[in-house]
Amino acid sequence: MTISAKVICDSLSPSGVRLTTMELNYHRFIHSEFMTHRMFSRNASSSRAIPIEKMITSVESSPAIPIYWGKNQPGMQAKEEISGTVNRYMETEDGIEDLTNLIRMKLSCRNAENLLLSDEVLASLSTDWDSLKNKIQARLSVNGKHTHYPMMKKFQDGGFDRKHFNIKEIRNDLVGIMASSRPW
Repeated sequence: MTISAKVICDSLSPSGVRLTTMELNYHRFIHSEFMTHRMFSRNASSSRAIPIEKMITSVESSPAIPIYWGKNQPGMQAKEEISGTVNRYMETEDGIEDLTNLIRMKLSCRNAENLLLSDEVLASLSTDWDSLKNKIQARLSVNGKHTHYPMMKKFQDGGFDRKHFNIKEIRNDLVGIMASSRPW
């Protein structure tokens, strides 16, 4: 299976509500993670409805190979990787290799959330990073008593580090500032 994402249709209603229909193709273990986030209204094929022969062919032709083998330790994410020969698949000196139609990256949950602030997402909302920073600064100047003001101010004071700052607490505020009707 080649992991892919394709926008089928992107519509904007007269009242400004955006509806984007996407076709996603990914391994089954990603599906359960994707379905836990309430960012999208979604529909998916049932793996029980796929004939076993087709499923076996898919697994054999495109196996899912972990890029990070974390040590067993308390918590939801492994902070250390198992050393040795376990993590040898598609590894290069500077990380992991891209596949034919897929640019691969190691992302933690926080990094995945921060993709909301990527140039690609901002462009899909007809804005850019500099414009968003200006809107955040404008919002900060008039909303000093907002519950998330301290965290938004910390984001600003940290130089708007959209790659490393944990935006979880202010994610919905940022979506509102972007004037997006998407729940992300």
